[in-house]
Amino acid sequence: MKSILFFGVLIGYIFCQETFVGDQVLEITPRNEEQVKNLRQLETEAHFQIDFWRPLTTAGEKVHVRIPFSRLQAVKIFLESHGIPYSIMIEDVQVLLDKENEEMRFHQRRERSGTFNFGTYHTLEEIFQEMDNLAEQYPDLVSQLQIGYSFEKRPMNVLKFSTGGNKSAIWLDAGIHAREWVTQATALWTANQIASDYGKDPSITALLDTMDIFLLPVTNPDGYVFSYTKNHSVMLTRILVQLLRVPIPALLSNLWIWKNGEGLLFEPQGPSGYWCGCLAE
Repeated sequence: MKSILFFGVLIGYIFCQETFVGDQVLEITPRNEEQVKNLRQLETEAHFQIDFWRPLTTAGEKVHVRIPFSRLQAVKIFLESHGIPYSIMIEDVQVLLDKENEEMRFHQRRERSGTFNFGTYHTLEEIFQEMDNLAEQYPDLVSQLQIGYSFEKRPMNVLKFSTGGNKSAIWLDAGIHAREWVTQATALWTANQIASDYGKDPSITALLDTMDIFLLPVTNPDGYVFSYTKNHSVMLTRILVQLLRVPIPALLSNLWIWKNGEGLLFEPQGPSGYWCGCLAE
């Protein structure tokens, strides 16, 4: 009987999404370097289980931290004891996540009877399906390559945009960090714009007439699937952007221009987020 209960709890843990009922997001502003050190200490204390959304840098810079409900009082006492000012930015994280979940379900219901919705987040399977659709809709311009498999044996699918011939190429990849869903969404929107605007937009047309483009929309499929099915805290990034009314940062992770077999790194990006899963093979 005990073994049955144990496995029941285990299965429930594995298949249930993480919830954030009562969790709060605090905006904290360290006034001096000593308080910065105090916050770094707080960040390294595993039992607090806190999640820094905006990284800790220097005194005077605001940081945003999600605090689990079970650790709220302890963290607030820690901050107050060190004289570190804070304010409550989000009263209950789960309330906002529930709203976001409902919005996603609404968009998915609409999508079943219409065209692909670039304004919401999609499962990995839906992303792959849209990549298939693009290749079918624009066969003279778009093709797909499978460059390998992830650690958990998910395919690494790349879109190739080419007008033919032996040309230099631009490499774009997105979705490196598991929780940065907005990068995959941006990659799909970009792919659609490239395909649909060729022959109409002078800039895109001139670019594709002289170069090929390779686009990997999901660099980390294992982490993406994990965050989508087990941990929806990624949606808090979107909520945070809406609350702060700030522009979404540069989304495509790395831009390489290949010339004569040698790569030139154009713009390395390292946005906050977590790699969840292993590097693709």
